[in-house]
Amino acid sequence: MDKYQKFILDQTACLIVSGEDMVAMAKPKKASDFITPDDGFSLMQEENYHIRTNYLYIGGLSISSIDIDGIQYKPSDSPDRPPLQSKTIVIPIDFDHPAKEMTINFAFDLASPLKLTLSYVEADHGKYDEKVQNDLNAKINPSHKTGPNLVNIYWNNASDKAVSVCVDVYAIFGKNEERLVGHYSMSGDFFKSITGLASGPYCYQITQMDANGNMIAQTQKIAFSVQDAFHGSPRPVNIIN
Repeated sequence: MDKYQKFILDQTACLIVSGEDMVAMAKPKKASDFITPDDGFSLMQEENYHIRTNYLYIGGLSISSIDIDGIQYKPSDSPDRPPLQSKTIVIPIDFDHPAKEMTINFAFDLASPLKLTLSYVEADHGKYDEKVQNDLNAKINPSHKTGPNLVNIYWNNASDKAVSVCVDVYAIFGKNEERLVGHYSMSGDFFKSITGLASGPYCYQITQMDANGNMIAQTQKIAFSVQDAFHGSPRPVNIIN
């Protein structure tokens, strides 16, 4: 990339999105930021790696066309795509069938055509899966209320695929010891009342499963405390005459 090509690409907006509806929310970069020192053009996949076709948008006022493995793409009107320019080149990027080479042709012979080798960078699968799982876990939206020697636990289904729920209750001893004191499995319910608990600290965890017993979502362990029936008032005393 020579200084003339770099100057033009420094002024050219460029972004990759998974669909047209994502353009307005995306943050464009300079087209030159996509170019690597070895004359490559790096295509970073959007975070949802299940979407295998992304779209490259390049502001086209100073670019007459772009060739991808011999297929030419020209600017088209895009008045509703701020902050991109009114002329934009849109190129589908297929991560299952990656193209090899890009040639950027500059308008009005402002610079020589720039040939670049395409490189594809897959999204971080683990990071995206963790985000999806955390979103599902949050949909359980657990809550609880306590009373004398009891706790009522409430939840929502994280997914319409959830057919069974498991509520585990742990008694807490000291600072680090947890002991499972209740394992409750049910289906079709959004509430569990647990009685007969001695006063003291506890925690619970909710797990939801699909029809095959696979975990769909799970909460963190949630702390609560139970007070006995006489907390805050004197215990009854039997007087024998």
